[in-house]
Amino acid sequence: MSDLIALVDCNNFYASCERVFRPDLSGVPIIVLSNNDGCVVARSYESKALGIAMGVPYFKVKDIVERYGVKVFSSNYSLYAEFSDRVMLSVAKFSPFVEPYSIDECFVYFKFSFPSKFDMDVYFSAMSRRIYQVTGIPVSIGVGYSKTMAKLANKIAKSKFHYACSILDSKPSSEIFEGLDVGDVWGVGPKIAAKLRLLGVNDVYGFTKLSRVFLRNKFGMNMVRTYDELYNIPCIPPFDFSSHKKQIVVSRSFCKNVITLDGLIEAVSVRVSMLAEKLRYQGLGVCRLVVFVSPNRFDLGSDMLFSRSSVCTFLSPVNNTNELLSAAIKAIRGLFVEGVKYKKVGVVAMSLFPLSSGVQSSLFDSDLSRRTRFNDLMVSLDAVNRRFGRDSLYYASSNHVCSRSWEMSSVARSPGYLTSWGDIPVV
Repeated sequence: MSDLIALVDCNNFYASCERVFRPDLSGVPIIVLSNNDGCVVARSYESKALGIAMGVPYFKVKDIVERYGVKVFSSNYSLYAEFSDRVMLSVAKFSPFVEPYSIDECFVYFKFSFPSKFDMDVYFSAMSRRIYQVTGIPVSIGVGYSKTMAKLANKIAKSKFHYACSILDSKPSSEIFEGLDVGDVWGVGPKIAAKLRLLGVNDVYGFTKLSRVFLRNKFGMNMVRTYDELYNIPCIPPFDFSSHKKQIVVSRSFCKNVITLDGLIEAVSVRVSMLAEKLRYQGLGVCRLVVFVSPNRFDLGSDMLFSRSSVCTFLSPVNNTNELLSAAIKAIRGLFVEGVKYKKVGVVAMSLFPLSSGVQSSLFDSDLSRRTRFNDLMVSLDAVNRRFGRDSLYYASSNHVCSRSWEMSSVARSPGYLTSWGDIPVV
C-alpha cells in the first residue's frame, strides 16, 4: 500500500479569517467580496443557508444582506496569506511532508502506518482540533491512499461539523459512493459530469463500475487516471518543490476608468514594483516581461474592443525594480491610445531563471556594474519596506498611495491584525 495522504482544507477560509479576531461575529452570516467589491468569493455556513451563491455579483444579494444582517467584508489578502502560513506551519507539526495546494488547503503525506482505522480517526480528529486551537481556523480533513480519494474524503468531511475528518482506505463500495454526485470527483469537471449523466452515470459508484477501456476511448487517459485513483492506485505524483514557477502575473482591475497616460504609468509602476518584490523573494530573474492594457469593454464601441500588449526582453535575468520599471514605462507609452477608457493594466514575468545557482551573463550586456549597484539598492529597499510596511519607500512614478484615484476599491476591508503594528487588537 502507498503512503497515506491527507487533504487538510480550511472551512470557509476567508470568512473564518474574518471571524478569528471578531468573536461577536460567531453565528452571524458573513460574506467576503472580490477585488473592487464586485462578487461574493467566500461565505460562512450561515450565508450559504440564506441562499447566497458563490460568485454572485454583490448588487444582486444586497436585499438579502440588509434583510438578514449579513456582515460584508472586502478581501484582505495579506491577512489571509498570514493565516494560511500559520495553518501550514501547524500542519507541519504532524508530518514534514506537506504540499500546499492552494491558500486554504494542502496535501500531507504520512510515512508511518496506524494500528487500526479507529486509531486513524482519533489521530486526525485530534489534528483537526489542534489546528483550530493554534490558528482559530476550522479545518476538515480527508484521508485516503491517493490524492483523489483524499479529496473525495474531504468532501464527505465538509458535510459534517467542524473538526470533522473522513477516512477512505478501502476499495470503492456502494455504501460510501452511491450517494455522492459524480461531479464531486476531483478531475471530473462540469462538462464531463454532464456527459456521464447522459450515459446514466449519476454517482461516484456508477463511475467506478465503468471500464478503463471505455473511459480511455470516450474521455482520454486523464479519466483513466482518475478511475485508478479511486481504486487507491496513485497516479498524481507529489509536487516537485525543486522546480520554480514558469511565470508570475500581477494584474488588477481599476475601481474606475483610467483615461490618462500618467494614470497608466502610475498603475503599471505599482504592479512592476510588486512583481519585482516577488521575484527577489523567490530568488528568480526574468528575461521577458509582458506589459498589457485592457479597455473597459462596456464604454467602447464594438470596433474598439481590444487589449494590447508589449514584450520587453533583457539580455540577462533581472529582478531589480529600476530596470523593470524603465522597460515597462516605455512599453506603456507605446500602448497608450488617446480617448480609450482603460479598466486594467498588468505585467507578466516570463522566462524565469533561479539566480541562486548563478546565471551566465550575455557578452553584449553592458549594464552588469550598474545592475550590481541596483541589486544592493533593492536589498535596502526590501529591508525598509519589510520593517515599516509596504510603500514606506516607493518609486516616484508610482505616486503616493493616497493619491492613486484608480486604486482598487475595498471600503469594507478589515484591519491588518497580523500584518500591521497599528492594527494589533487592544485587549
